[in-house]
Amino acid sequence: MNDLTIELAEVADDDLPFLFAIQRDPASNHMADVAPRDEAAFAAHWAKIRSNPAGIARVIRADGERAGLVLSFMRDGARELGYWIDRPQWGRGIASRAVTAFLPLDPHRPLTARVLKDNAGSIRVLEKNSFVRVGESREDAWHRGGTVELWVFELAGVRS
Repeated sequence: MNDLTIELAEVADDDLPFLFAIQRDPASNHMADVAPRDEAAFAAHWAKIRSNPAGIARVIRADGERAGLVLSFMRDGARELGYWIDRPQWGRGIASRAVTAFLPLDPHRPLTARVLKDNAGSIRVLEKNSFVRVGESREDAWHRGGTVELWVFELAGVRS
């Protein structure tokens, strides 16, 4: 894992089929409580992301191969971090290293992240990157049904 090369690249048109496929993985959907989008909804979602100058989205490449996505965006007046790793790549340290590489690209602070309480991997990613738990919330589930419990994390620093 120490010799793993992580690169972040702007999202290009030819990355979209990969991103479409990984957002449809049932285990990933459950872990993140994110419902998969069909092709039309996915295309509309990414058109919105790519046209929003306030957001930053990068494809993660591990040893030259696409491995996931890391991004930041505004939600409810707060800057939020998100990431998604292709399931065959889980457990390799890619998310932690990609977030580390991404943080200098987005100097906005505080930067928040929300993670399901049972998502131990994402909790570790955030803690390794100096995010601290600042709260919790219960929200309507998007994928799991009912409600879900989340931890709210924050990376403090100079406010933008």
